Amino acid sequence: MIAMRSTWAVMLLCFVASCARDSAPLNGVPVWTIDAKPLMEISTDDSLETIGNVSGVARFADGHIAVGDQSNSTIKFYDANGKFIRNVGRAGSGPGEFGMLGALLHCGDTLFAHDYSNGTFTLVSADAQFGRRVSIALPDSVKSTNRTVCNGDGKFLTAGWDIQKQDMETPGPTRGPIPFWVSDASGKFAAALGTHEGPEKWISISGEGSFIGPRPLGKETVMALGTTRAYIGTADSGLVNVYSVDGKALVPLQIATAVSQVTSADIEAFKMRDTIAMTANFREWWISTMKQMKFPNTLPAYSALLVDSDENVWVRSFPAAGAREVNWWVFSEGGAPVATMQLPSAFNVTEIGAGYIAGVDTNPATGKHSVLVMSWRRPK
Repeated sequence: MIAMRSTWAVMLLCFVASCARDSAPLNGVPVWTIDAKPLMEISTDDSLETIGNVSGVARFADGHIAVGDQSNSTIKFYDANGKFIRNVGRAGSGPGEFGMLGALLHCGDTLFAHDYSNGTFTLVSADAQFGRRVSIALPDSVKSTNRTVCNGDGKFLTAGWDIQKQDMETPGPTRGPIPFWVSDASGKFAAALGTHEGPEKWISISGEGSFIGPRPLGKETVMALGTTRAYIGTADSGLVNVYSVDGKALVPLQIATAVSQVTSADIEAFKMRDTIAMTANFREWWISTMKQMKFPNTLPAYSALLVDSDENVWVRSFPAAGAREVNWWVFSEGGAPVATMQLPSAFNVTEIGAGYIAGVDTNPATGKHSVLVMSWRRPK
């Protein structure tokens, strides 16, 4: 079942109209736009089961959609019209089961499902069949993987965990370098991409012990992998590191953005975005915990990296407090500015293909997830 929310349809219509008014080139770079009406919007399947915590969205060449439903440890398949087809996988440790379903990696027209419980990636075909498993080999001195992305050739780019050992006895902010490396399609180590600053975290101490988690409004280390280039960004500035897939450092990308100071409006907007889907008790606890934290002085320079089907790299700015839209910069594989685009700030983009953008929309009133596939276009 495809459920269109009229409020969001109106917001998107107004948003696209605004983009159309501002469609003149920005500093000589054209503005790309999205259509007002989504190609597809999915909020429930045909059994009226709501989509849980979405861990990934992938669109196949024939228009079929795969959605990772982390809450139920399953992958949901839909046809090109958004009609539910089947669930694949379930919770467990046997064949066709996931201990904890993680990200969906769309490598060309091949889909890999990450199982956090054992660190493996299972191939899932377009007709929803399970295939081989891939384990990412670890370089020397690296104990575990943190996050992995892939490219159309089936190669993988992986980030490890912080190298420096955290002092869990001292509350406060912490950040350490993390290693990056490229693996071939079998998961075998291929090239090291050095170490870069990892995400900002916060160590909290309570009567029940200590724990470490993301620092609110902290900088997140992001990455993307194209056919010939790997991109790694720490969000400290507008700079994005660029490497060849064989490990050679190339000329970095430089985003034309200024690092902004964190304001009270940014903090309140973050609290709203971060807690909207929480239960009342957990929200109360988390807001109380955040009062013990010191927010950073500056916002991240950007918040996401993606490579599209034409090998362009897309960089998402960090959304301003209360803004309904967020700016994306688009660069060619060679690093030349190609375009800018504005997308709804509540839209978490997971994939950019030829003429479409897929991802997860969060309703600002309820925190509920919906899967969106939007058409995008260049100016004529």
